[in-house]
Amino acid sequence: MTQEQIQHLVLQQMPEHLPGGILIYRDNKREEILYANSWLISMMGCSSFMDFMELTGGTFANLVHPDDREGVERDIREQIAGSRSKLDFVNYRIIRKDGSIRRVEEFGHRVFIPGVGTVFYVFFLDNDTKYKVYDMDSLTGLPGKTRFLKHASVVMKLASLDSKAPKMALVYVDIRNFHLYNMRNGSEKGNQFLIRMAKVLKGNFPNKLISRFEDDHFVILTSLPSLKKQIPVITGQIHGLYDASHLDVKFGICPVDDYTMPLEVGCSRARMACDTIKEFPDKHVCFYTQSMGDARNLRNYIIDHFREAMEKHWIQVYFQPVIRTVSGTLASMEALSRWMDPQKGKINPGVFVPLLEDSRQVRKLDMYVLEEICRLYQSQKEQGKTLIPVSFNLSRGDFFQESVFDEVEEIRKRYQVPRNMLYVEITESLLVYEGDILYQEIERFRQAGYEVWMDDFGSGYSSLNTLKNYSFDEIKIDMAFLAHFTDKSQNIIQAIIRMAKKIGMHTLMEGVETSEQVEFAKSIGCEQLQGYYYGRPMPFEELKRVCQDKHWQVETPQLRKYYGSLGAIDFLIDKPMAVVEVTNHRIRYLFVNEEYRKTLQSIGIMSLEKNEEFVNDQAGPTSKNMQRMLADVINSHTEEALTYTLNGRYVKLEANYLASHGQHHLVQLYLTNITMQTERKFSENLDQVTRNLLSLYQMVFLVDMEKDTAVPLIINTPFQEHFYQKRVGIQAMVKQYAETMIHPEDRERFLAFNESESMMNRIRQNPEGTISGVFRTLGNDEKCHWDIHSIFPTMLNGKIYLLYTTRISPLENELNIACTSSREEKET
Repeated sequence: MTQEQIQHLVLQQMPEHLPGGILIYRDNKREEILYANSWLISMMGCSSFMDFMELTGGTFANLVHPDDREGVERDIREQIAGSRSKLDFVNYRIIRKDGSIRRVEEFGHRVFIPGVGTVFYVFFLDNDTKYKVYDMDSLTGLPGKTRFLKHASVVMKLASLDSKAPKMALVYVDIRNFHLYNMRNGSEKGNQFLIRMAKVLKGNFPNKLISRFEDDHFVILTSLPSLKKQIPVITGQIHGLYDASHLDVKFGICPVDDYTMPLEVGCSRARMACDTIKEFPDKHVCFYTQSMGDARNLRNYIIDHFREAMEKHWIQVYFQPVIRTVSGTLASMEALSRWMDPQKGKINPGVFVPLLEDSRQVRKLDMYVLEEICRLYQSQKEQGKTLIPVSFNLSRGDFFQESVFDEVEEIRKRYQVPRNMLYVEITESLLVYEGDILYQEIERFRQAGYEVWMDDFGSGYSSLNTLKNYSFDEIKIDMAFLAHFTDKSQNIIQAIIRMAKKIGMHTLMEGVETSEQVEFAKSIGCEQLQGYYYGRPMPFEELKRVCQDKHWQVETPQLRKYYGSLGAIDFLIDKPMAVVEVTNHRIRYLFVNEEYRKTLQSIGIMSLEKNEEFVNDQAGPTSKNMQRMLADVINSHTEEALTYTLNGRYVKLEANYLASHGQHHLVQLYLTNITMQTERKFSENLDQVTRNLLSLYQMVFLVDMEKDTAVPLIINTPFQEHFYQKRVGIQAMVKQYAETMIHPEDRERFLAFNESESMMNRIRQNPEGTISGVFRTLGNDEKCHWDIHSIFPTMLNGKIYLLYTTRISPLENELNIACTSSREEKET
């Protein structure tokens, strides 16, 4: 048998052996049937071609269910009219000889045959066959992936030949959270949902290619222009199914600009667009762009070159400084990975880190970073350089395999790094999903002596539950709170800080970029700050230069503990409160709240600098009393209080010991302006006591050395007409006072006592902060009595004055006897 005879025989028998129906009918008004193969005849329940022709009346129209005829005829004519190749694809119902109804799909081709005329070649499939043979989904009745790609390829080729055909698009549909729906409601309800979902898609895309690719993923080939209007309608319909409002439907759309593009590529691009918005609840539609393709290529590059990037150190460890809020010291630094690629340049960690997490390679990255940290520590230690604590991140993927604690310990021991130089950061979002394993690993780290920090606090869904279930040494407040620096976000941050202090956790605010944010953090008692305000992540050598340029002192473990004692203090209390550091009997304010500032102003001190000068002044008795009280507090580690007068105000200062580091001591202060208190009785009592004290003095002057004036406050002596009013010219006044009031034998000594040029030095040199002399002074009985003359400084409205006082000496008799004896000795 020749090759031609073989081909003729095969072609002659092929229609009878195809797994589907073949029908040929004329394209005329009657649509006469010319041929039907045995498969189609059997599907209709007929025994022969004559039986089939009798059932259908020999016409195509009678093959179609009466209710579907009009729609089928319209669809065929519309598809034929819009296609140069004269192809159609429709589905409809048929009525078999036994009266049963089946749904079929048919693929038709209109051709002209010389001698016969124009006819339709039609290929049929019923549901039973297409499920078994042609990749059809038995649940939804939609084509599977393979069948869809075959049919869609044909449609795309036909569309490429027709310039008038509307632009097409591939639509990828993903039902987010469907697995949760299945878990809550059971697989049976899940299947029912998918069936109804398929009906929604069929109803909105009639006569379009729709496929259930897998699980809850569908793909549609349709015309592009109507999509934007259809999708909101479909979304609403799907949300209305089975009270499934918690489900989120995403549509990724790839417009078909090139009909030669492989279908697999188009579907992949549509899915890529869909995945782009999967984490955005308010976005439901995304169109594919070239940048998404570039991103996909970059992701593939990252996966392929990750190992090489570590081996060749394309991945580098950068460090970002963490600054102590109250002291401006460098508390620690965070280690962050940066990929500097020879081909791609700088690859954003926001791209490669999530990708490595998804591909379960992130543990290799995290351990690589840890080893680089430990290697740096060893190098710095060997060179005798300053050692800085470093925090490093652990990812969710680190806990999938064997104990991450054991691997961290192995690396740390290899380089002999103390545990207190390494801080473990765990992102809050990780804590939402993991259970006992994560809890056990965190506890192992903490019990071994590591500090464990919660990173990005406030970014997850269960922040408070996380704090309840896990123990952390420090929380890092998510930078999202600072991105929109509003009153509301500030109130939230304040609440977080106060809560953390109450449950014994230290606080760090990341994402700090402005001086306003820094001052806010100081005012609420946030302990540490991190962000671009202090520096971007940078190589270690650059960080060293920045430390030198900005004069950042690096905290030792002891200094960290010292400043860490401030972590428990509530800086948001209403009571006037400050924290000072006392060094060599001199104070420096580290923090004051607004109430403390207002109280200082109410007693005439308008700035912290002025108050520091006042307290640190070695000459003033009030200053000396304050310094004595602070010394007692530091030595005894207790609380002390001091009441004094300043600028006409009664003031109470309370001090509470906090911590010490060498010669540096932290003390908490509370300041009260008693005069302004509502408890006026106490103020009145103090005023009466003060008046009684002042009555003991013969005379009190307020002296302004700068203006060379003296103002009498109390005069209980004769010759009041000379001294009752304010006097200008202090030395002239002193001479007049000496001539009229001082015993002749004491005048030279009195003038020396009041010598103005050396007066302030003599006051400063005296430990009591005052100078005194005893002189015989004319009294009310016109006799000379031994009076004590004292001079000491006082502050009024931020300015230092001198108080000049005189009072009768309680040792007058003894002094008279001594003076008489001395005179007799001189005469002898």
